[in-house]
Amino acid sequence: MNPKDSERISRYLDGELTPNEAREVEALLETSPEAREEYATMKQIHETTLDILPETRFARPHLAVRRRRPLVRLAAAAAIAVLFGGVVFGAVQVYEALVAETASTPPPESPPPAPEEAVAPSIVVEDSSGESTTESVLLASEDPPTEPDATESPVSLDELTVPPLKGVVTSVTGEPIAGASVRALAWLGAHPYGLDEDPLRGTARTDAEGRFSLDWPADARLARIEARGYESKDITYAGAVLAPEITAYVELAPETLYSGQVVDTAGNPIPDVRVAAEYAEDPSLVAVTGADGMFQVSSGSRTTLYFSHPDYGLNWIKLGGPEPVQTTLQPGAALRLRVMQGNDPLPGAMVQVVSEIPKALGYALRRETDETGCVLFDQVPTDVDALSDVAVFVTAPNGVKGRLTEIPNLQPGTMTEIALTLPENYPGEVSGTVSDAEGNPLAGIPVIVGVADDLPLFSWTDENGAYTAPLPFGLSQVLVARDLLAPGQVVAEPKSRIVQVNTTGTTVTQDFTITQVEKIVSFVGPDGAPVEDVWLRMWPPLFAYNDSIRWRVATANGRIAVLENEARIYYAYDPLAEQVATFTHLTEDQTALTVTLDQPAGAIAGRIVDPDGKPLAGVSVNSTRPSIGYPNVFAWSDAEGHFRIEPLPLNASYGLDMSLRGYQLLPGSSVTGLQPTQEPTPLEFVMAPMEAGVSGQVVASDGSPLARVYMSLQDGARNVGGGRSALDGTFYFKVAEGVYTMWVMAPDLTATKTLVVAAPSTDNLIALPVQPQPPITDVPPPQSRESERAENNFKQMGLVFKMFANEAAGELFPPLEARQGVFTPEWEKIYPEYLTDTSVLFPDNGVSHCYFAHALTNETQGMAFLDAVQQLGIEAVRDTDIQVGAGKGSAGGDTILRLSESLPQQLFPDQPAAQPLAQANVPILWEVPGEREESGGWVLYMDGHVQWQPYPGPFPMTEQFVTRLRGIMGLPN
Repeated sequence: MNPKDSERISRYLDGELTPNEAREVEALLETSPEAREEYATMKQIHETTLDILPETRFARPHLAVRRRRPLVRLAAAAAIAVLFGGVVFGAVQVYEALVAETASTPPPESPPPAPEEAVAPSIVVEDSSGESTTESVLLASEDPPTEPDATESPVSLDELTVPPLKGVVTSVTGEPIAGASVRALAWLGAHPYGLDEDPLRGTARTDAEGRFSLDWPADARLARIEARGYESKDITYAGAVLAPEITAYVELAPETLYSGQVVDTAGNPIPDVRVAAEYAEDPSLVAVTGADGMFQVSSGSRTTLYFSHPDYGLNWIKLGGPEPVQTTLQPGAALRLRVMQGNDPLPGAMVQVVSEIPKALGYALRRETDETGCVLFDQVPTDVDALSDVAVFVTAPNGVKGRLTEIPNLQPGTMTEIALTLPENYPGEVSGTVSDAEGNPLAGIPVIVGVADDLPLFSWTDENGAYTAPLPFGLSQVLVARDLLAPGQVVAEPKSRIVQVNTTGTTVTQDFTITQVEKIVSFVGPDGAPVEDVWLRMWPPLFAYNDSIRWRVATANGRIAVLENEARIYYAYDPLAEQVATFTHLTEDQTALTVTLDQPAGAIAGRIVDPDGKPLAGVSVNSTRPSIGYPNVFAWSDAEGHFRIEPLPLNASYGLDMSLRGYQLLPGSSVTGLQPTQEPTPLEFVMAPMEAGVSGQVVASDGSPLARVYMSLQDGARNVGGGRSALDGTFYFKVAEGVYTMWVMAPDLTATKTLVVAAPSTDNLIALPVQPQPPITDVPPPQSRESERAENNFKQMGLVFKMFANEAAGELFPPLEARQGVFTPEWEKIYPEYLTDTSVLFPDNGVSHCYFAHALTNETQGMAFLDAVQQLGIEAVRDTDIQVGAGKGSAGGDTILRLSESLPQQLFPDQPAAQPLAQANVPILWEVPGEREESGGWVLYMDGHVQWQPYPGPFPMTEQFVTRLRGIMGLPN
């Protein structure tokens, strides 16, 4: 061992080596015990200082400025952050988001109280230095609290601060997980504004009983919990609740193992390929293919695997299911980036690739230019689409930044050089102060300058609340980074400012005002007495999508402080009095809220076994929501198959949904109309293996096959399977043995049929009274980044429409724009409240989008709608039902109905089973064929799924309809 080897091991842990260099270090570790010992020591230290790779967001300020070539697409609605990105060098995804003022509102669900637990004798806490300390911690217990000593005074609300985040980490079956890592992070993935910073703010590990305690850092926003053998979990937590104590109970699901083979273009297996799931940081999480090219690797909860080899380009695949996958690698190219400043090469510049390449692969994500100003990227994929979303930032030693925006055509096995020239200095400057409502200066406030090519510049206010940031030529947006503010800080004015620099020496002054928000939430029982121990689910500060995360809060004489502009209390439970409260909203204009826990609570308990009586562990059990405004409650079955769903208000009946891969409830099982009680009698449920099959064919009235017919199998009111018929009309469902009801619906909703089928059974022939279909070709979607962005944008628009309808009168979707020949949703209805990036709906790729705001499912209905538009005018039809001739209306009726969430109930009032199928057949937004190289386009359906449809093909891709539509829109045919 020598100092150079030590440095290489350190850089290996930091992911700063090329694949070849990484393999040299691995060879050293295999042959040198001394190297392995040093690696183990360094790894322990590095675990608390590793950079976190991009995960779910890369939020940057955005200007409404047309760009010569878009590099990334935003897919964001004002109330939900669902972000999509592109791939850099075959495996680099860039995330871009607008700075939205409102946060997402996940579906309300609710957790049961945690099981009884013993007191943890100690908790091991790790600080950022990697050293460990031990402290005594007493966590909340299910036992009734003892009466306080009369000499002790209760905690005053004025004395409350952010408490340490305490917690218990278990498996889904209740076993404590020791040694789990709990990391407090300031953000997920890459820095929201492109800074080269580590988001890690503090770490802890669970003890033998799965407990941890972590002093919550002021600028941390979430906690990531990881344990070997389990899927990781992120807790959205920002210390925005002031209370004597907060405890999180976290359940981790087992990891998923994926296997497969890596081959070359000739189909030969490739050995020594490194395989890692996205975000993997530890080299031990990397699989290496053997001589047969086979691998097995854990993906955790991730859905993408990455592959690297010295002789092949980086590659990645998206995982569909647990079935083995095959990946083909091709030789890559080399790209040399030369950085210039002025007319001179720039050594010592930092080149940062914003990517999702797993650190464990050893691909260097941060590189410094050499004495010639160059850095080398090896084994770059040659596919142009894979490089269309490059996100490479360059920072000069003097702080000037640049971004690589163009990539030349690359050839396998060749070296291509490209230059990036940075300005010597910035021509302008913006300065000002940030203060509170009383004019007091605020230190440490982040101020952003967002420029037109999405390259943000960053500044912090000093102790006097002052900041100074550079301005480049052109338009820039100056704003306070709201997503990096402390809890309770809200930008008052202005929200942002657009400035323009045309000449060198331009200076701008801009001040900002930040307000402080603190609201009081009180919890009282039916008699008005304070409740001092509460299980709580509150969005946004203490939220969870299901009961795999549960929050227990000790209050100060029944009160907590909330540092949020508004909050929704989905769930509150007093475990001592066994009382719950239903949904309550703390609005923006309220300063205090009282939550009354006045509904008696109970539980539903049971045991789940297979047909032989063997207990089934890890079954997810979810209560179906009653009509009293109480969220779903969720639990897992333990090792003995037992589960307990609680707390549930006693004044309602419930159903249960149960899910376990490969199993379903025994047909005929009764899981509805269940009444919770305070001392429930355990029920027994049987889940049977899905080993029987139901197959057959769907045909038209003349006996010809019907393709893509939606079908579902139901056991009573419970849906156990669903899908579409194949192109030849055949279908197959894998279910448990038993008798089922099958629902079949024509793609245009004009015919439905129900029948009783047995499993197993074959040769079920189902005839629908519809006309024969024209031939349909199964055309796969284009495999390009542009196509992937279009699909993602359509998925985002599905969320926009759903959110709009949920808040609109009559649950209507947005009306049409009042412009003849313009088939888009009325822009002022959705922008900026529901959609903040124009490029999601109006991409600059030349492809037109079409939206009718009405329920149309076949060419006859589509032509009738276009007749109405041309004869009556867009103003007369854009926001109303349209009377047409018999058979020309929605679902074959005489009226074309406005799109609304209640549409399935309108169309099929007496067929509840048909209603979910209806939404999956109604197109609401589609690409108009004719502008793509490929013949077809993406179609968004009412249920939110997006599908590629060929042209000519099924409606809305029929030839006659598209020809007429393009003519009305003024597009050439």
